[in-house]
Amino acid sequence: HGEARAPEVVTAVVPFLVASEADARVKVCSLLGKLGEAAAPHLPAIAERLTDEQVEVREAARTALWQHGEARAPEVVTAVVPFLVASEADARVKVCSLLGKLGEAAAPHLPAIAERLTDEQVEVREAARTALWQHGEARAP
Repeated sequence: HGEARAPEVVTAVVPFLVASEADARVKVCSLLGKLGEAAAPHLPAIAERLTDEQVEVREAARTALWQHGEARAPEVVTAVVPFLVASEADARVKVCSLLGKLGEAAAPHLPAIAERLTDEQVEVREAARTALWQHGEARAP
């Protein structure tokens, strides 16, 4: 019953990704992460929440994107790559983390991840190093 209504639910909740209440934004990200294919067209809007002013929203967005990652890795990669250069360090960390886990779909962006090794924030440099290591492990014979 719930899956049949997923497109209607997505349509109803997407506008609340930009609600003034952080709790609403968290709940919408969480819901969109669980609604599968119906939410896929909204991956870029979810990715925009990686730069939210509230850490809980940023984390909910990362989790939602990760939940879509296995089935829709290329779309998730496309949605998050622009945020490798976001002004918010936490967004850059979350994007590196996602790209490290998204396998082959993220491989074309290894040079962009490597550029984060010189980021001004140590946590971004560490996330980039980890992402590159994850890709190296995956490619090792």
